[in-house]
Amino acid sequence: MAISPSSPNSSGFTLTETMIVVSIIVILSSILIGYSSQSSKQLLLTSTEAKLLSLISRAKFLSIETFFTEDDPEICAYGVTVDQAAGEIFIFQDRDPECPADDRYNEDDDLRLTGELNEITLDLNVMRIGDDTSLEDIVFIPPDPDVEINDGQTEASIVVELVDGSGDFTVTVNEAGQVKAE
Repeated sequence: MAISPSSPNSSGFTLTETMIVVSIIVILSSILIGYSSQSSKQLLLTSTEAKLLSLISRAKFLSIETFFTEDDPEICAYGVTVDQAAGEIFIFQDRDPECPADDRYNEDDDLRLTGELNEITLDLNVMRIGDDTSLEDIVFIPPDPDVEINDGQTEASIVVELVDGSGDFTVTVNEAGQVKAE
């Protein structure tokens, strides 16, 4: 005796049951994809914060090292400059035959250091330097190092934020060279 498709003893799923399962899978997948996208943005933000802290610490270290090595007498100091429009933050050598130098990045006289350890370039489609950023230049002058912020300020900060507004961080530097992340 053959079992007809409409028989109550037939095995398998009905079209309605299959549609419900597929709908649930689609909903869960879309939630997971959205969560994954947001997580990757937060991870990028955290990574950029760590790179920025490292960049400032590296400039300070290079300045101290300059005092102990006299390979190039024109290097007065090392500093970090923030180019808000280009989304770049980088280390530079403050070069001047008569130290102390002018304590600001000057494209004609100073040497911009390149490479992964010496610069951060933000993807402006994802992140940007915030409008609340007050740091333009910070220079570490050996041997202590003395710290010059924007020609005489006692404290300044860099704000980096996600373009969609879902996250940000602030790094603040004071006249003692202490760096704080929030």
